[in-house]
Amino acid sequence: MLQTNELPLRHLLNSLDGTTTGPKEFCRPIGKAIETCEEPVAPFPSISVDNMPHNIDRMVLSNDQQYLYDICLAISRVECYSDLALRIPGEVAHSRWLNNCK
Repeated sequence: MLQTNELPLRHLLNSLDGTTTGPKEFCRPIGKAIETCEEPVAPFPSISVDNMPHNIDRMVLSNDQQYLYDICLAISRVECYSDLALRIPGEVAHSRWLNNCK
């Protein structure tokens, strides 16, 4: 299940930010912005998400899937709650994604 959820996101990051320079970092605009980001939330426009379920049982999702789901909800609603903005998910680690795909 994780693999089907993770691969599109990894493909999106690779297409937006380019390939990685190593197993633990992204080096292009998104990766550099993450390193220097000081504000928890920046202004953003809504992105229409037509087929995303809004009443999903969160207990069936892993922690990473819940975090991604919360991000998608925030983007579709153009509102980010403070608990989501203050979460510290850890480093963006390309190698961790690959290990979780097995």
